[in-house]
Amino acid sequence: MIGKIAYKIQEQVYGCLDKETESKIQACAKNVMSRSDRATEKKSHKFCPMIGTKIVKEYRDKVHEVVVVDSGFAYEGVVYKSLSAIATNITGTKWNGLKFFGIK
Repeated sequence: MIGKIAYKIQEQVYGCLDKETESKIQACAKNVMSRSDRATEKKSHKFCPMIGTKIVKEYRDKVHEVVVVDSGFAYEGVVYKSLSAIATNITGTKWNGLKFFGIK
């Protein structure tokens, strides 16, 4: 409720969003909703982060950054289909990607 009130105050002071910005927001919301719909269809795939999410893990004194992209997970310029593949690449042994990156 506080967020909505703050938005209305800003809207009165600075004006409304233009049509182009409003349509971009609607498109982003639609994209997020379609991703969450796909996640509920596949019950085994519970982890469904938003595109652009950064996952960071420090392992053996090196910081590893993974970015969620539309087709999977990007790590060091390569796109992988799973976090497990990245964890295996980093450690050299098989890992559950969610456990390795500390995601519950």
